[in-house]
Amino acid sequence: VYKRQVFINLTSVNEKTDAKPIHDAGYKLADEMFVKTTGGKGYANSTKVNTKPNWTCSGRRNIDPESRLGITTDLNFVEGYMKGVKNTGPQNFFLRECACPQTWEINGFSEMARRNNFDLTNLSSKDFWDLGEDDIIFKEVENGVVFKKIGFMAPMNEPDTFLINIAKFKTHQMGVTGAIKNLQGICGRKFHMFCGGHFDIFRTYDKRYHPFFHADYMDRIKELHQRHMEEGIPRWDTLMDRPPHGGGAFMEQWVQRMIDSYSVTPTGINMVEGIYGLDGNGFGSGPHDGRGKTYMSNNVIFGQDAFRVDIITHWLAGHEPGNFGLFHIGIERGVSDVLDPHDIP
Repeated sequence: VYKRQVFINLTSVNEKTDAKPIHDAGYKLADEMFVKTTGGKGYANSTKVNTKPNWTCSGRRNIDPESRLGITTDLNFVEGYMKGVKNTGPQNFFLRECACPQTWEINGFSEMARRNNFDLTNLSSKDFWDLGEDDIIFKEVENGVVFKKIGFMAPMNEPDTFLINIAKFKTHQMGVTGAIKNLQGICGRKFHMFCGGHFDIFRTYDKRYHPFFHADYMDRIKELHQRHMEEGIPRWDTLMDRPPHGGGAFMEQWVQRMIDSYSVTPTGINMVEGIYGLDGNGFGSGPHDGRGKTYMSNNVIFGQDAFRVDIITHWLAGHEPGNFGLFHIGIERGVSDVLDPHDIP
């Protein structure tokens, strides 16, 4: 029954710069969620605990300080939460993020990992053939629309791992960046570019990447896009009038790539850290005199089912989940079974 439920943890932080209260909120939540077990139940302490925060690009100097923090999952929350999990027994912790490793030092991510002995390794700056054999995990995608096989940054998607997925409560051109989209960032170099560049960008990749994609995937995307327009998925009839982003065809390919990857990625817990949330395009600009704006939303949304977590996240952000094609196509492809937030306990 818990797999079908979504939980909302209310926090009471006054300012987004209040480091200790945010850290303590993460630690307290982990302490309530994870318990020590005996008799062979649960996970062994030797299990590798993988953590995926949303630590995308926020180190650019032209980003307004007001919205900079809202771009990424709060560092203090991630540290407090992981320490709370560690306190229950497991000792092998790994942080992985494909985007902008050059900003890790600037933002304090590297120092946090060092002082806690968390493994934060850059596995996204090299192509898979230049990585060690144990640095990338390949998973076959059964019935994939875009991908035949995907490469993930180890130990993501390894056996005997537990994945803690901690997204950020913020808006983005894909809607609200939630738990599902955050999983895009566990993929290796080039595999992860679901929403970057033109929707047919894979054809510009080194030919060594081409066997991982279905050769006819653009034809599949066009057929699915046409059918979904006829079925009335909201906004799927918009044109690619602002390439490379925008329009139903672009969203169709993003959703299909995302579900291909999601379908082979087991998660332990899916969370959206919303102690403060960002209204904007996800990277610092937005509708507030050209800038993004942060709000003290003081919530953390979590559950075992990423689709259900994201439906509630969109709803709490003030959006109608049915307006997003991701949720319709998730049901169509069998990775979700719900659309209305009122149907989610």
